[in-house]
Amino acid sequence: MIPHAPAIAAQECTRRLALVEEAQQSARLEPAQAHTLRRCWLAIAAACGAHRELPQLVCHTKLAFPPERAGEPAVLHYAPEDFIHRSAWQGELRRALATARGKARDDASAANCRRVAVLLIIAIAAGVVPMPTSAAPERIAA
Repeated sequence: MIPHAPAIAAQECTRRLALVEEAQQSARLEPAQAHTLRRCWLAIAAACGAHRELPQLVCHTKLAFPPERAGEPAVLHYAPEDFIHRSAWQGELRRALATARGKARDDASAANCRRVAVLLIIAIAAGVVPMPTSAAPERIAA
């Protein structure tokens, strides 16, 4: 696992959710499309393990079972598929990464290269893109 991936994913998810909200308010996105994008980015953050950083990924409830523990508080961590199907959130992440790579190819500014790096870290942590074998932790430690 990449050590800072949950925090990076939480920051990117928060940024993307704000962009989706802004686009919906200005009528650039239809409500259904905005809803799908929100669910995709929450699923991506959940896949990276950002439960501590994003309260939307956690459900506080009370246990109903077993009977001797009924009523005790419990914390449930949502899985990515609790938000949207795997193919949808993985597709959104791949699309975002491809778009960022295209922008960085056209303009290699620090901001564009940083966006690619952020999305690549998220994609590796979420299991969408395999970690390059030359950068695998076991090879770095050796």
